[in-house]
Amino acid sequence: MLARGLQAAKKNPDLHGKSHAWTGIVLGALSLLYQTVGMVLLFRLGA
Repeated sequence: MLARGLQAAKKNPDLHGKSHAWTGIVLGALSLLYQTVGMVLLFRLGA
C-alpha cells in the first residue's frame, strides 16, 4: 500500500505524503526486524 502511494506521487508530483510513505516503509521494516530478532532470541533461550 505504501509503495502504491509512492508510485502515485511519482506520476502526479502535486500529490503530498511522500515523507509519510517513506516513514511507514522504514518503521515497518524496523518493526519486522525487531520482531524477528525477538522471536529468534525467544526460541534460542528456550522460553
